Amino acid sequence: TSPSTPLALILSAGASQRMGRPKALLPWKTATVIEAHIHAYVAAGYRVRIVLGSQRDLIQPYTRGAEVVVNENWAVTEMRHSALLG
Repeated sequence: TSPSTPLALILSAGASQRMGRPKALLPWKTATVIEAHIHAYVAAGYRVRIVLGSQRDLIQPYTRGAEVVVNENWAVTEMRHSALLG
């Protein structure tokens, strides 16, 4: 991909406290939500960048095909900080 390829940014740094587990890993057809998003964006011609934070060790194995950025301060920052980091 080239720098002129459009970028899809997926924010997945939050703790998902109310859900009790990472929303990104919920099942979606034969994959997880995050895998389905990556596949759809790549198929549409986008570069994909994902911002991880909480539970990144669980989510990262499902991010093949995407660039991963980590918000190390996810617990004390807001979603906009993850967006700017991405």
